[in-house]
Amino acid sequence: MTCGQGSASGLAGRRPATVHALAILLAAVLAGFLSACAGLPKPEKPELPKIPVSPEQLVELPWIHAYPARWHGNSQAACSITFDDGTLDQYLLAAPELDARGIKGTFFIITGPREEGLWKDGTTDRQLFSWDQARDLQARGHEIASHTATHVDLKAHPHLAEAEIGKAYDSLRQELSLDKPFSLGWPYWRSSPAANEQARRFHYAGRAGGIQGSSGSPGLGGANGKALDDYMMIGSRAILSTETIAKLDPVFDEVYGNGGWFVPSFHGINDGLIPSTALGWEALELETFRSLLDGLAGYSFWLAPFGEVARYAMQRDELMLEILNDSAGLRIHYSSRLDPSIFNRSLTLVIELPFAYRLESIIEEDNGDLLAFQPDGQAFAKRYLVELPPGSGVLLVQVYRESL
Repeated sequence: MTCGQGSASGLAGRRPATVHALAILLAAVLAGFLSACAGLPKPEKPELPKIPVSPEQLVELPWIHAYPARWHGNSQAACSITFDDGTLDQYLLAAPELDARGIKGTFFIITGPREEGLWKDGTTDRQLFSWDQARDLQARGHEIASHTATHVDLKAHPHLAEAEIGKAYDSLRQELSLDKPFSLGWPYWRSSPAANEQARRFHYAGRAGGIQGSSGSPGLGGANGKALDDYMMIGSRAILSTETIAKLDPVFDEVYGNGGWFVPSFHGINDGLIPSTALGWEALELETFRSLLDGLAGYSFWLAPFGEVARYAMQRDELMLEILNDSAGLRIHYSSRLDPSIFNRSLTLVIELPFAYRLESIIEEDNGDLLAFQPDGQAFAKRYLVELPPGSGVLLVQVYRESL
């Protein structure tokens, strides 16, 4: 008797329920056999960590606030040290002073005459730092950005904007391996609606400004505590050779007090020894430059390149948050319409809880990463800072009620 005959014979006298159960078992064995023949099954996706939330937590947590900090690290204000034209003195004198203080600046460079190394500024010849030196500055963490190809006044000649901005853009991409140069510094700090339209085809943020700025105006020092209506026309303050710390202290105080963004615009730096042809326009004495940088240290400015601060502000303004607290746990959904491949820096997220609670952990749902956070004191609540990844996602938040 074969195995098949024996099985069939043995089944004949059993009750229908038993027959049905054995049939299911046989089907399962056959399915397993076929699966083994086809290859091993794919491993299941590992389950993400679950955050236990007790009913007491859901009922008793009276409120939770979450919002992006105005500036990175919840700093009171921001500051970007910027230079125009890309003259040799900036590389030889200014950059080492920044490096010595751990400050990363932005150098808006004229790209057209850089290969020759000499720029005709009206009737004045000015030596420029080379592309190799630009790459060196970039490697040291400084931003190298566009100041157009030949420094044409694009407010007076808007029809030249496409060529001037486009040529400089292509040079920066080729020479510095920049996929998408982010920032533009307008020649003479000015532009026109037609030039702005062309600039937006190539860049995301533009630095404008001027020599004279009244209290409360962008020309005083950048984004003076006010919302930025046009990121292609961010204000700045020109720093002239006659600048003194006494003149700048009130500017520091005002912009810092308003939670603003101070953007000084430097040109030349003079140590009294460098050849005059290497000097930029309106060269500031080196000792005054040093004093200015040291004066900034007395404030809690977030010091970062122009493009980095602009990128942060744009991501901050576009961030959308939704807080959910239900049977699935406490979650913060975050999203943005911006392209995360371009707007790719983290944001400082502020989470505030009542004093009776403490933040235990934050997990990024997509990949299970545990995000670091740090306490940041507040009079009426417990406040925590966490670096929010760019793009969109969900944070799983674990909160505990402390013993009273």
